[in-house]
Amino acid sequence: MRKLLITGLVASTASLGAVGAEASSGWVKQGVSLNARSGPSTSYPVVHTFSSCSELTLGQWQNGWVQVSYNYQNYWVSGQYVTNHACQPYKPQHNPVYKPQHNPVYKAPSGGGTYKNY
Repeated sequence: MRKLLITGLVASTASLGAVGAEASSGWVKQGVSLNARSGPSTSYPVVHTFSSCSELTLGQWQNGWVQVSYNYQNYWVSGQYVTNHACQPYKPQHNPVYKPQHNPVYKAPSGGGTYKNY
C-alpha cells in the first residue's frame, strides 16, 4: 500500500512537471477579442475575455484548445486565436497633408476698376 501511494505521488509530481515544462509565452492575435472559458470547449461558460495582443502563459493543449495562465488564474482558449509572436506596435499609415500644386496669386483687376458694393 505504501509503495503504491509513493508511486502515485511520483507520477503526479512528474505530470505536474511536464505541464510546467510545456509552459511558454503566447499572445492573443492582433485584432481579436478572445473569450476564455472554464474548460476546453464552447460548452463551458465564458469566464473572462482577453483583449488583442494580451500576453498569456501557455500550458497544455487539448483538441485545439490551450490552457492559459493569466494573473494567477487558469483559463481555456481556442488555440487558433493564439500566436507565439508578440504583436507589433501600431503604426498609423502616413497620410500626406494636401498641398496644392501651385500657390494661386491674387491679381488686382486690370483697367483701374474698383470694387463697389461687394
